[in-house]
Amino acid sequence: MSPEYFNEVLIRRLFVPFMFLCLSTRSKLIPRLLTPKTDEIETNSWISIDKYRTYVIPLLVDLFSYHVTCIRETLLEYFNSYWHLIDKTILINIILPQVKIDFNIKIELLFNSSS
Repeated sequence: MSPEYFNEVLIRRLFVPFMFLCLSTRSKLIPRLLTPKTDEIETNSWISIDKYRTYVIPLLVDLFSYHVTCIRETLLEYFNSYWHLIDKTILINIILPQVKIDFNIKIELLFNSSS
């Protein structure tokens, strides 16, 4: 089995939505997955920037389509670690509108609960 195939399959299996639902997974495994490995900063990441761009970013973009609070909050918690690896067009046309939808829902809930 080639390392590329192994990376692709393993990364795809780790970035399924239910992985974001378990508290222990979110605290122990997800930080290593949502932070790309860099030479400049010491991280506990397992995924190099090249592999991150190739395999992880498409999965993250897909995960942003899930309107599940713990998934979205976890993605946003580590957003600063990977946003610069996302194509600007995808960021503007896909990710930010999804975040805006969540923000609008939270604002609406906040105002409705205070009434």
